Amino acid sequence: MLRPERMSRVSITGSQRVMDDVIEAAHSLDLLHISEYTNEIDGFDPGSPIEGADSASKKLVTVRSLKSILGVEEDYEGPTHVVEDDELETELEDVRQEVNELDDRRDEIDAEIREIEEDIEQLEVFVDLGLDLDLLAGYDSLEVAVGEGDATEVDAALADSEIEQYAVESGEDAVAVFARTDDRDPLEEALVGATFAAVEIPEASGDPAAYISQRRQRKDELEDEFEDVEDELEDLEEEVGGFLLAAEEQLTIDVEKREAPLSFATTKNAFVAEGWLPTEDVETLRTTLEEAAGGSVEVEELERAEYDEDGHVEHTEEVEGDSGSSGGPPGGGDVDRTDGPIAREMADEEEQPEAAADGGYVPLADDSPPVVQDNPRGVKPFQALVDVINRPKYTELDPTVVLFLTFPAFFGFMIGDVGYGILYLGMGYWIVSNSESDVVKSLGGIAMWAGAFTAIFGVLYGEFFGLHQFGYILWGTDSATGIIDIGGAPIHKGLQPHYIAYAQAWLLVSVIAGVLHLVVGRVFDFFNKLHHGVVEAGRTPPDRVRSVAEHRIQRVDGLHPGGRP
Repeated sequence: MLRPERMSRVSITGSQRVMDDVIEAAHSLDLLHISEYTNEIDGFDPGSPIEGADSASKKLVTVRSLKSILGVEEDYEGPTHVVEDDELETELEDVRQEVNELDDRRDEIDAEIREIEEDIEQLEVFVDLGLDLDLLAGYDSLEVAVGEGDATEVDAALADSEIEQYAVESGEDAVAVFARTDDRDPLEEALVGATFAAVEIPEASGDPAAYISQRRQRKDELEDEFEDVEDELEDLEEEVGGFLLAAEEQLTIDVEKREAPLSFATTKNAFVAEGWLPTEDVETLRTTLEEAAGGSVEVEELERAEYDEDGHVEHTEEVEGDSGSSGGPPGGGDVDRTDGPIAREMADEEEQPEAAADGGYVPLADDSPPVVQDNPRGVKPFQALVDVINRPKYTELDPTVVLFLTFPAFFGFMIGDVGYGILYLGMGYWIVSNSESDVVKSLGGIAMWAGAFTAIFGVLYGEFFGLHQFGYILWGTDSATGIIDIGGAPIHKGLQPHYIAYAQAWLLVSVIAGVLHLVVGRVFDFFNKLHHGVVEAGRTPPDRVRSVAEHRIQRVDGLHPGGRP
């Protein structure tokens, strides 16, 4: 429980003609964490996606776009859908057209509504002005400017300009300027220095208040249309949500499988893939892949991520057993990629891959083993709380079991009520039973554990939704007998004055529990840092930070004899 599952790096070598079968079989097991081919090895190039990868990727993008438009969530509870490969493309195209038509119509309506809202806001100025819209446009030698501003300042600015003939009409905040000129530029220049914010004169006639009423009526009509389109989209979400989720899942898997060769090292006739999986599953992987490829593939266990005497990871290239049985080359020697039955597939290659100069193997990627936490079923929900902070590294102790032993107990001790405990249990069970998300299910499991301890402490406190009658019935009182007659609840929260001794005791217990919790954390930290040495592992975090800073300064000083730059 305190350590993750032991992982092994395996190599899968096979003929190009069976690569699709190998990928399909490996994906069905869902055990292998493929390493990306990053090391450049002579004779090996990154693989190419399987035919159809681009098409599958485009379909996946389309499905996710449609999900976003319709607002389909992962917790969708509508009718489920089974997607047939031969029907997916046709059905997806039909859904795409229907959704895009509704979405385009919704965007058009929304754009027109925003335009009307802007018009109404501007028209308020003309209502304030009190002039018909016919009087503000259509002149040959008269320029008109309308806006919000100070009529006095506008009048003064026009008096100081080169415009000889003009008139100013104003409302409470609106100003209209009529100027006799053949060019609008002089009028705009004159108004620059005044408090005046121009608005565009609409192409309309009549009373502006009546025009606003018309625009508002049109806006109401558009809003009704918008709601109708929204309702159609909601109905469509219910209708096709299951299909989109099923299509996304299927296409995601399809894309993963078709793009898997991008992580492989390939030659003209063969491929090599490496990855990590739990050591106990190596034989399962070997058997499944050999059956799928008809013997045209070799699975070799290259190394295991072991723990040293201090509990820290160390890699070993020597794996006992014969090649093709328990993994690795005969006698636990090093792997030579140019030897073995699959090497015949490379016989016609122009260049042969070279083994490492020391006779060992060159890994396809310089990666670390993934972390697969190894906790019992009841403890697993608390992995979600650990992951909120950070999943422990492969070299670190897993604190999940400590959280499991403390969090529910602390929670139950604080709440301590049978009624609330039953509620938490019920809510947690409902979440676990009705959720598809692993994270949400974990929260439900945590709620169930917290509810159980809350109910247990509630029995000891003798409380049911804050009422003490439950305790009187169960434990009795000084003057009445109970089912378990001990004269009262075994413990009390210390909320009443005559139980002050309990309150003082709980404060002391809380301090002790907190200190013990910190001590456990420091012990974990000590073991996690033990590979740096006992002295370094025993340092407090500030000392460690200072040590790292001093080390960096020394490096800089070493590079620059004259001191830090």
